[in-house]
Amino acid sequence: MQFPGMRRGGVHLLLSAAVCALLPGLAQAAEPPAVCPSGDFAVFLRAYAHDPAVQRAFVAPEIELLRLAPSSAGIVPVTDKARGVGLDYPLFGSQGLDSDQVQVWIDGQSAHVIDKRQGLNAIKVYRFHKQGCWTLDAVEDWSVAPQDLDLKQRMGNSPEEKRCAARGEVFTRLGALEQYLPTRELFEAGIENYVCAAASGDPVASSEAASLSLSQMAPYLGHARTEAMFMAAAKGDPEEWIGLAYFYCDGSSLIASERPCQAPDKARAALTKAAQVAGKPGADALAEWLAKHGSQQDSTTLPMRLTGKRDDERLVIADAGNQVKTLTAYYANSDYVEEALDAFKALPAIASTSNPGRFDGFDVAVAQPKRGALTVTGIEGKPHAVRLNMTLRGDVIVLSTREAGNDSFNYNLIFGYTPKREDIQLFGVLLNTHRYQCGQAFTSTYFVESALALHQRLKDFDGTRAFHDLKAAYPQLQAANEPWKVLPVDLEQSAAAALASYRKGDLAGLERQLGALGIVGGEANCDLQRYVVERFFHADRLGWSNDLAFLFAEAGHFEQARILLERVIAADPQRIVAHLNLADSYWGLGDQDKARQSYRRYRELMVADGKAARIPPRVAERAGA
Repeated sequence: MQFPGMRRGGVHLLLSAAVCALLPGLAQAAEPPAVCPSGDFAVFLRAYAHDPAVQRAFVAPEIELLRLAPSSAGIVPVTDKARGVGLDYPLFGSQGLDSDQVQVWIDGQSAHVIDKRQGLNAIKVYRFHKQGCWTLDAVEDWSVAPQDLDLKQRMGNSPEEKRCAARGEVFTRLGALEQYLPTRELFEAGIENYVCAAASGDPVASSEAASLSLSQMAPYLGHARTEAMFMAAAKGDPEEWIGLAYFYCDGSSLIASERPCQAPDKARAALTKAAQVAGKPGADALAEWLAKHGSQQDSTTLPMRLTGKRDDERLVIADAGNQVKTLTAYYANSDYVEEALDAFKALPAIASTSNPGRFDGFDVAVAQPKRGALTVTGIEGKPHAVRLNMTLRGDVIVLSTREAGNDSFNYNLIFGYTPKREDIQLFGVLLNTHRYQCGQAFTSTYFVESALALHQRLKDFDGTRAFHDLKAAYPQLQAANEPWKVLPVDLEQSAAAALASYRKGDLAGLERQLGALGIVGGEANCDLQRYVVERFFHADRLGWSNDLAFLFAEAGHFEQARILLERVIAADPQRIVAHLNLADSYWGLGDQDKARQSYRRYRELMVADGKAARIPPRVAERAGA
């Protein structure tokens, strides 16, 4: 039909224009909507992997893209937005889809696919949501671009090992945050790269690989490979011997096990090595291990009441071999607190410089302060009780030096428990000197506060250093030790018995007790002056020294009395009665000139003190005008 005024050509043009106008709609109408492969995600994913058209059809208009990028905090994940149609298809291949390298997680209307088919250095994660059909809305790319790796100061002995170390650090750090879906896979990538970095024995990379192997976050490398990693790590860090010992005991876990140690001989050997090369940390670990796993034949247990609160506290001394002993105290505060004290350094085995093949070091004992007295360890291990006022409520731990061939002196280090700090600290250092003078063997004890820093903790105590410092300090202490001399209990008791005999008029008993004190006469080659001062003069107990000198004089030992009294008066010129006793000693020695001087000085002091009426008659008779 022909419309009026319209030619066939015009109709053709009109229809052509109409068709052109309708072409877009006609094109869309020509392609029917994509059919959802399945609501079952497993079926959907298989179709998705095999058909790029399905991938293009079921993608969100805008998706999230996560990638790793460098920042001031290191390589971190960053997220961008992108148009779904602009992605580079195919996104997801079908090869290896059924392998364990593809992990699927479905949670209601969400599904995640972790894809490791390109290796652990190229992990990808795909996120889908069900919106009628499953639709891709996020892609995560966990690979690190080579140019983004910082290879400066990295572990590893070759460029490839350094790249592996850099990737291992990135993946392990991100996995440790436990914020991302592929956390476990990041740890897998971390250990794989650290093993690569340790291929030629780098100690740091080996340590990282060994730790990850036992972390239960990354795959376990197996016994042989983990052991080899620890061995390599110990070449760079001696404390890795401790980690190796725990590995021998607990197996494939860093978590302490309640089971018996699986390989005690290997663990003990590793910890003994740690104590020798790693210092205090190795010593502490060895002490703790021996306390838990050592046999009774290896150890000695000393009961104690260190805190003064409980009766079941104890000190365990264990033999670690090679002359090394460990020290572990179990004590309590409000709870039952186990304290592993310093071992190798507190009880070191120090090769003797004067006796090859023998060892110096410390012996250990537990002592209980009683009524102001403390039993310490004298020369050659003999107990020696001294007067020492201590404010500690419980027992003390005594470390006494032991030196081959030294029968002249030793030190006692007194450690006690402090409730405020709930710790064991050094409270004092005693020097015992062994003398053989004038036919008498005796021990003098001195408190030497300046020898070591007091109040240091026993678990921080460096026994080897302390031993050498104390040995070096002995000559200086000898020259200036007199004011800090500590009174021996046996000397105090003998003096008290002598005074009791004198008061009863028992002169034979007095002489007997003075003999027990070590009173001597004029033996050949006897430096009596030095002997009397060393044995009987105590600067902090001048009254006691004066009374003892009085007993000497009453028993006829005037020379010993004179020596002792002259030192008393030199220390305290205003001690009035000492002048009278000294005058009597001079008179007994027949030195009347010095006697008169001392009587007159005594009289002057008594008059000045308002006690003239109490001056004995013999003073006037012997002093003269």
